[in-house]
Amino acid sequence: MTRRFLTVLLLALAVSAEAPAPRKMRLRLKTGDRLSVTIVVSSEITMTTRQGDRTSSTLESVQRTERFVDLLQHAGDGTGLRIARTYLKLFTKVKGVEDERPTIVQSPLTGRTVEISEEQRRRKVVAESGVPFDEFLARTAGLEIDWRDIFPEGAIAPGDRWTADATALARRVDAYFGSGTNSRMRVRYERDVEYQGFRCAKLYVDWDLEGMRDRSLSTKMILAGDVYFDLDHERFVEIDLAGTQVIRGAILAPAPPRILKGEGPVSLRISVRPASVDAAVPAEKE
Repeated sequence: MTRRFLTVLLLALAVSAEAPAPRKMRLRLKTGDRLSVTIVVSSEITMTTRQGDRTSSTLESVQRTERFVDLLQHAGDGTGLRIARTYLKLFTKVKGVEDERPTIVQSPLTGRTVEISEEQRRRKVVAESGVPFDEFLARTAGLEIDWRDIFPEGAIAPGDRWTADATALARRVDAYFGSGTNSRMRVRYERDVEYQGFRCAKLYVDWDLEGMRDRSLSTKMILAGDVYFDLDHERFVEIDLAGTQVIRGAILAPAPPRILKGEGPVSLRISVRPASVDAAVPAEKE
């Protein structure tokens, strides 16, 4: 009996020694750091319209690519955040069903610097003097920062599951997709892994978003995928989500009413790395 007890005890100790201790996870932004970030957001919608006895279909794909270098001018002490962001690439690629090739719309901010500041979660974006401002950025800038909200307040360990407060994230994702801001995000801490040279926590995210578009179309989007968080430097390394968006609704005026149904794939990919270039480098050539 004693020998069996000792065997069970030793096995229990071995298992507990291998299991990572629960830890609190926080996004740490450090003054002076330079980070290279790439964000690619894509959607493709096939829309079917029925008006009386007539039915037609259209297809449109949209991809927005943002690549920038952030210089963290002030961060990490709870008194606000200030970032100098230099855009190396900033463009939108749009393709319709009849287009032979996509239309690429370059932002005037490509190669320019904006300042992003945050005080008590209120974010402000200011462009350089004389540079036309990209209004879209006022709604989307800081998407990669808001991923900090997926962590719970307490300590977590591999195997834990929770529902995240994705309110701020939903607002920014809605600006890209028109997906609605009513969201429910479920997160699972899968395990600790080595990912592209970083010691990371691998998380799995399952995210539903719902809402209305133009007051007449209901939208529902489901995104799921992996998130890698650097445990040593306390920052996100990779976010890779994909899923489907569904649109349903009717436009009643002018008569006759139009019944619309749309569906297609969507994806959101964010990559964050230590910057190997200066924040003032010129725009990259295509």
